[in-house]
Amino acid sequence: MSAVSVGRQLLNLPLGLLSAIVLTRFFAPADYGRFGILVFLTTLPLMVGDLGLTQAFIRHRDEPAPEAMRAAGSAQMWVALLAFPVIMVLGASAVAMPLARSAPLIAVLYVPTLATGITVRANVLLARRLDFARLAALDLVQQVAYLALLAATGLAGLGTAGLVVTSALTQTGRLAVLARWYPMLPAMRPRMGTLRATIASGLPMHLSGILSGFHAGMVNWLGAALLGPAAVGFLRWSLELTSKAGITLAQSVGRVVFPTVALLQDEPARVQRVVARACRYNLLVVGVPLALLAGLVQPVIAALFGGRWMPAAAPLQVYAVHMTLGALVIALDAAVQVLRPTTWMLAVWAGYLALEVALAMAMAPWLGLLAIPVAQLAATAPKALVIRRLLPAAARPRWMPDVLLPVFAALGAFAVAQLAATILAPWPAILAGGTAGALAAAALVFALGRAEVWPDLLRDVRRLAPDRSPS
Repeated sequence: MSAVSVGRQLLNLPLGLLSAIVLTRFFAPADYGRFGILVFLTTLPLMVGDLGLTQAFIRHRDEPAPEAMRAAGSAQMWVALLAFPVIMVLGASAVAMPLARSAPLIAVLYVPTLATGITVRANVLLARRLDFARLAALDLVQQVAYLALLAATGLAGLGTAGLVVTSALTQTGRLAVLARWYPMLPAMRPRMGTLRATIASGLPMHLSGILSGFHAGMVNWLGAALLGPAAVGFLRWSLELTSKAGITLAQSVGRVVFPTVALLQDEPARVQRVVARACRYNLLVVGVPLALLAGLVQPVIAALFGGRWMPAAAPLQVYAVHMTLGALVIALDAAVQVLRPTTWMLAVWAGYLALEVALAMAMAPWLGLLAIPVAQLAATAPKALVIRRLLPAAARPRWMPDVLLPVFAALGAFAVAQLAATILAPWPAILAGGTAGALAAAALVFALGRAEVWPDLLRDVRRLAPDRSPS
């Protein structure tokens, strides 16, 4: 898990930065905002999808029968087909375009949604067999293909349409590869008779996933209603940049924690070690880069992205803090889903989403562009405390070594980077502030955690090193 996660993060950082540069150079904020709104709408059926069967199959101890996975794929396919006319109408209204102009864009972007049913078996078996190395490689290839299509063809000059076509092509290609790894054709008729008990058992978790999807897409659907496409573009860009700088790693760790805790749930001591290390690494490897980015945000935007994206600086700083807390929540949430009744997390997600929507709507008139990021941050802090409390006492991460120490390291990196940004020109600030901030974070980890954290880190680094012993 560690080798795959670290390798993926090291490659994902430059690719994420390159992707953000390409998008800002070729597309205006309004074009990017319309694209984000359409992506959210066309993926809505995936939230309902297979009625929660995929997560239920991953969670169960026994591998599901092929017929059960074909039924899940069939349910996903039929939900997407039946929802298509509704998505057409909603899309035209959300982006304020005539149906004649928006319909082709929605139809093209909807192709991967219709085809997702063929990958149910792949999604289940990749997770159950912890085969995350191939999945990480596929994600990286998809990112490279996305950038190559935008930069090397004429698609970048088509505005929102270019983004739609590029996204549809690369996502469909990804689905085709997954289907080739684990072939499966969905049944034409979804026979759910024998799976009703499985659906019922996984329904709370499935509903939690739907609420999570609405939370993740809040910038798109609530931003479109409150602020308009251009503001959605700024918010989506800042959210994407902070996500690519680290939260994707936290999500990959969460995907590993879930099946691992499911296998170890009868051994509290081992579960605690898994959860503690997931929290610590998520906060360190996500929080420190995001703290550097938040401290250097103005010189970074000025040097790399252009002045027209400067209004995204303040939202990006808020999202950096939000994503750092989110990295902690992801690790805790993956464990709680296994160790506690799924209705508990459903209640947490319902309260969380209601709180952040209410805060965003209340703050929008006087905070404007910052309303949604501040609302999400304000709701995430208490959520992290609640989820940690939901874990059994024996499985909770410790405050100092697993939570507070990485936070102190991130704060040190931010302070040094912010100082460099205020006294140096953009490029010297980026180089000197980034280097000094990273060294400050490492020094804090060494000084404050040398008793127990540093030996753990060294042991894990040794595990990543190749085995040079004679065979």
